[in-house]
Amino acid sequence: MRSDLDKLMKDYRLDAIVAFGSASDPAFNYLTAGSDIQDAMFTKTPGHKANIWLGTLERENVKSADFVTHIFDRALFRRVFAETGSYEKAELELYLQGLEFLKKGIKRVALYGRMEFSFSCLLRNELNKRYPGPEIVDDKTPTLVDRLRATKSNEELAKMIEIGRKTSRVMSETRDYIKSHKIRENRFMKADRSPLTVADVKRFARSRLLDQDLEDTEGMIFAPGKEGTAGHNTGEPDTPIPLGVPIIFDLFPREAKGYYHDTTRTWCFGHASDYLVKLYGDVRGCFDFVVNKVAPGMSSGDLQELTCDYFRERGYPVVKDNPNTIDGYIHALGHGVGLAVHETPFMGIGDKDILAKGNVFAIEPSLIDTERGLAVRIEDTFYLDNDGKAVSITDVPYDLVIPVE
Repeated sequence: MRSDLDKLMKDYRLDAIVAFGSASDPAFNYLTAGSDIQDAMFTKTPGHKANIWLGTLERENVKSADFVTHIFDRALFRRVFAETGSYEKAELELYLQGLEFLKKGIKRVALYGRMEFSFSCLLRNELNKRYPGPEIVDDKTPTLVDRLRATKSNEELAKMIEIGRKTSRVMSETRDYIKSHKIRENRFMKADRSPLTVADVKRFARSRLLDQDLEDTEGMIFAPGKEGTAGHNTGEPDTPIPLGVPIIFDLFPREAKGYYHDTTRTWCFGHASDYLVKLYGDVRGCFDFVVNKVAPGMSSGDLQELTCDYFRERGYPVVKDNPNTIDGYIHALGHGVGLAVHETPFMGIGDKDILAKGNVFAIEPSLIDTERGLAVRIEDTFYLDNDGKAVSITDVPYDLVIPVE
């Protein structure tokens, strides 16, 4: 949590951290407590308030009194630009003005956030030139900020539970929207007798997300049949919505510049083949098995190992045995969810994030059969409660077959 920043800086032996970016960058957003600012800079030394340097237009957008705010000197920018004709050099001087403290006994400093690559190289070169004393530390993975973000506060968790409730509502409403259409020639039809398509379904879902003050920033997946076997195929816009064919619906919206929710359901409208029912049963069985194994103190990679073992015992190819497999179980089990849709803890082969109370993460086992053009995936977002139990904050039925009239 953010309150652990001074402690973690001590653990990482850091005398200072500096972050660059805007509210759209998860690390910078987190460090600045969700302040709606851009092209800004955050600095922190242990035992002192953090500083935020920002433009005059955003001077009232800092969300907490815990920060000391400073306004970039635009007169300095204008002067340097007039002398050099370089926007980058003028902007560089603004940042360097707020980094004068690096002269004052700072030995180790870590840099975070996002900026254009060539500018970041220019900045780092200039820092080494002007302040040769401090060592710029290349932080290990997970970074200090990753570790802070991995454990959610009660306030963060309350926000994420509410976003999960809204996301679940939209997913259920989308299911009902599809069912409300007439059926003709084994597919759903609109009032004008044209087929209901993937684009129509996504348009409806996005409109409902907006009604819930949520954003589809990453692009949802609604992939019928063979399209779902490619994993991240988002679904071809003109594909009609058929009966008897599995559809992967992966919905991962966020609140504006805030927290995400991530959930997936596999739907088969009307009826499903016996083989598809078996695939789904094995995925659901694995889902329940793994969720019951989650516990504080375990390595996140161990959950992926358990998942691979579960599916291998049932005769499916698994990614642990063949990293390039496109059939069977082909990807990581899950990932943390927060200000990014994918963050620590990660649950792939070799991942070693240690699960802890307050973690929020998605678990999403799946199976793919490319020969038959079938895919199944189930995903909920969970948090580890004070009793060490994984609690789902997704509220959508797990039914594979969706009855139609």
